[in-house]
Amino acid sequence: MVDKIETEVLKTITQVAKIDFGKKFDKSLLNFRWDSLQHIRIIIAIEKKFKVKISTSDIGKLNDAKSIIDYLKKK
Repeated sequence: MVDKIETEVLKTITQVAKIDFGKKFDKSLLNFRWDSLQHIRIIIAIEKKFKVKISTSDIGKLNDAKSIIDYLKKK
């Protein structure tokens, strides 16, 4: 079962990276990687969506959807 954080992170990533996975999110998106420009855009969008500030030292570690979801669940 997909929880709310996971759904919102996947939705944000697909919107920012302009990925069309249809209406149903596939688990393969959890390991989807993006380029450096998309990375910055995704991090900014996640910060705005979840009203968090991600430290510079953590930004480099958040390189796929799963790592972002795990990070947010710890906050």
